[in-house]
Amino acid sequence: MYKTKFNWKYFIGLQLLAMAFLFYIKPWQQPNDEGLIHWDISLYYTYLPATFIYQDIAIKTQWPVDFGKMQMGFDRPYKDRAVVKMSMGMAYVYSPFFFVAHALALLHPNIIANGYSMPYQAALAIEGVFWVITGVYFLFLFLARFVSAASAAITATIIFVSTNLFYYTFWQGAMSHGALFALLAIVLWQGEHYLEKQRLKQALLLGFLTGLIILIRPIMVLPLLALVVFYVYRLRGKLIWIHIPITLLMAGIVWVPQLVYWKYTTNHWLYYSYGGEGFFFNDPKIVEGLFSFRKGWLIYTPVMLFSILGFWPLKRQNKKWFWFIAPLLLAYVYVIFSWWCWWYGGSYGARPMIEFYPFLALPLAFLIQVILKKQIWIRAVVFSFIMLFTMHNMFAISQYKTSLLHWDSMTYKAYRAIFLKTTWPENYTDYIDPPDYEAAKKGHRDQ
Repeated sequence: MYKTKFNWKYFIGLQLLAMAFLFYIKPWQQPNDEGLIHWDISLYYTYLPATFIYQDIAIKTQWPVDFGKMQMGFDRPYKDRAVVKMSMGMAYVYSPFFFVAHALALLHPNIIANGYSMPYQAALAIEGVFWVITGVYFLFLFLARFVSAASAAITATIIFVSTNLFYYTFWQGAMSHGALFALLAIVLWQGEHYLEKQRLKQALLLGFLTGLIILIRPIMVLPLLALVVFYVYRLRGKLIWIHIPITLLMAGIVWVPQLVYWKYTTNHWLYYSYGGEGFFFNDPKIVEGLFSFRKGWLIYTPVMLFSILGFWPLKRQNKKWFWFIAPLLLAYVYVIFSWWCWWYGGSYGARPMIEFYPFLALPLAFLIQVILKKQIWIRAVVFSFIMLFTMHNMFAISQYKTSLLHWDSMTYKAYRAIFLKTTWPENYTDYIDPPDYEAAKKGHRDQ
């Protein structure tokens, strides 16, 4: 076990390097002045301007911004009150960056402090990069407890640059996936520390992070509850039992503002804001979610095949983690691809897999450590494939940004027509197959 310590110089250096790239690409400068605050992001974000700028948490009035352009979706259980579809977990994550942007907007005479002008757009982009880089660094620290520092560093780098996490860092960093990836990586790192020292402050931090993750995406209760059981099992006779209710209480406190918000806007403490959207557990689209050209995880993120292969050395060298991660992966895949919209709308690859990457990094790290000890020709072959998959990821991102790689309508014919190309093929619309969202909500999901 390598107990690599947190190093502020490395952490700040990584952040500065990533921020330099962010300010080079400037993702907030979108065509047609779209910015970054739209679709899901606008729903995560609404709580902040509603509370701190307009003092209108129930959206009772028309704000001086274009709601339609931001694709903001509200349910109105009462005519004079709206409830935001997304829970407020990401608003917690955004808040430090929002407050800085709002202060700058108030101080600048030529900037409108309406919550949606350029400082706020840039703040959300910076937030996304900050959290992902934080997650990558803590993932390295976690992995370095099980494998060599070199293996941990290589693995963390692969997870970052060779998967769809890279896109959801720099171009859609304000989406929930990067923050969830980071928070789970911190939980795993902090969890190992708790197993060693069992301090109350660690239990409180784990409770806060767990509550926040579930508030961002409630489906994450599945892996987090499994993780709690796993830690309790590993501690057995050494467990300080009073820490369990304290941790749960801390997680519950994180949820208090959300419960109060639902009570105010809907008159119910708990409210399902997704309306007619739900799961079809009797018809999971696992094969499609993993291998289809519409959104197949392993089609658009093939480097994770090495993570799957890594379960073999993981089982041989650390059976406890193998028997935790392997069944959890199967359960997680089953649940996320049972969602009515198994392709998850407009996205690059299977985006709900990103928040599971901290778990999948462990088998990948064990495989990398095995490979580093092999003959040079084996290392050359494996790392050549990793490099190839990384270039594939970068090129596919460039295609996706221009919509050449379609956001939700890809088929095998379309993939073949654009393969290694940067120009549009003739009759492109004949190759794609737009999904029927309304039919999918009713269970007709054979898209």
